[in-house]
Amino acid sequence: LNKAMTRVQKEGWGADVYTGDEAFAKELREKLGFELPLFLELYDSLVWLWRPDVVLRPLSHRFLRGATQLVGRLVAFIKDGLEGSIRFGEVPPPKAAAQKLEDGPVSETGESIPEPEPLPDNSYCWGERLEDVAAVAWELTVLETSLTHDYVEIVAAAIAPVDVSDTNNKS
Repeated sequence: LNKAMTRVQKEGWGADVYTGDEAFAKELREKLGFELPLFLELYDSLVWLWRPDVVLRPLSHRFLRGATQLVGRLVAFIKDGLEGSIRFGEVPPPKAAAQKLEDGPVSETGESIPEPEPLPDNSYCWGERLEDVAAVAWELTVLETSLTHDYVEIVAAAIAPVDVSDTNNKS
């Protein structure tokens, strides 16, 4: 998730950071309404925690804690970006302190070499872009709805799976 957030910070909210199965991404888009790849990545990671071949039922409290930390990490990233604590886009590297030579750098022919122009600062606060705010607000709404409905069912099924033979014997 950290790598995905770093790419989103550099490339913007539309950065293709989803690393999961495309069929599952399509299902998440159609069934739940996710659109931004970072949110697809988060939800895919959350669901992955509860797969039968991953979850350890006696440690389910730790898996819940991990899920909470993932969501909290994304929320903190969103909050920091919205408040301008982190900038999005390409931020030029700081100019290195050049050693002052008496006559400055020179070429092989003895001509002085001008210093390169500094790179432009293309960074921005995504909270200032209406389309970004709208897209992230939508994704947060979808995430909240998904976590309180579909995700609860996924977690419950992983922690206390319904055994078909038990339900048939209770008649």
